[in-house]
Amino acid sequence: MEPLPYERDVPTADPLLASTATEHNGLSDQAPERLAQRTIQATPGVPTIRPEPKVVLNEPPAEEQPRRWNRMALISGIFMILSIAVALISGGGGIFPYLLTFSFLTGLIGLLLAIKHKERGKGIAIAAIAWPVVIIAAVIAALNAVW
Repeated sequence: MEPLPYERDVPTADPLLASTATEHNGLSDQAPERLAQRTIQATPGVPTIRPEPKVVLNEPPAEEQPRRWNRMALISGIFMILSIAVALISGGGGIFPYLLTFSFLTGLIGLLLAIKHKERGKGIAIAAIAWPVVIIAAVIAALNAVW
């Protein structure tokens, strides 16, 4: 019986086809990366084709590149901006201490999550933590100056 056309050894540059073409040589138990690097045994008189390695230039590794913005850090930045707006507009009304507290707490959570998941927004979270600390230090200094 004559083999069907798709059962013949065909030289190819595709690594996936190269792995199927080398299975008949007893190489199927090796890793696919090694199969792609080996030469394909073609019929006599037909040149052997090797796949070319993929090279990416001028791009940092994926593990060093921050993925996305941390949402909690952005929320802490919003609370910080709202507390600044309330301080400038009303001189620190009744909602001001709550905004400072929310800014500080969400800033802590956002900073920890940004560090843990290697996300962006660490600077916003640090600013949202520092702003309430500076305001509280200024209030304590003002109260001590009066006494």
